[in-house]
Amino acid sequence: MGLSDLRREMVLAAIAECDDLGRDAFLDTYGFGRARGYFLVHEDRRYDLEAIAGVSHRGVDGQPLRPEEFSGGRESVARQLIRLGFKVEAPGLSLGEHTIENLLLKIGSLRTDTSKATGRPRRHQPLTLLWALGRAAQAEPRLDD
Repeated sequence: MGLSDLRREMVLAAIAECDDLGRDAFLDTYGFGRARGYFLVHEDRRYDLEAIAGVSHRGVDGQPLRPEEFSGGRESVARQLIRLGFKVEAPGLSLGEHTIENLLLKIGSLRTDTSKATGRPRRHQPLTLLWALGRAAQAEPRLDD
């Protein structure tokens, strides 16, 4: 039995479990790493696509799929979840109104304050922005508690 046997309510149960455990604990529990490109988007929150799909499979035969049990690649996982009515973000797709490439170009052209002491640009400003974007892309809070 494969991903084609998944039903929407199975995916919603995996999302709820991820919310209850928290992202890192959820991924650790099932042996998945953080997603780098493909995310399932539900109620304006981003989830690790393969982890959610793998844990959802528990509703099919009682066992979640492990990361090494996926066949067909991330694209096939994404297609199946899209068929179930979920939104999936893939590499290069828009982040809001902007593509990731467009955002990177804009970051590269940002003006920064100049240090009064050295007369050089203050490099921490674009680095802080990149850090914040990275945390947002990983669905992490702005600051850790």
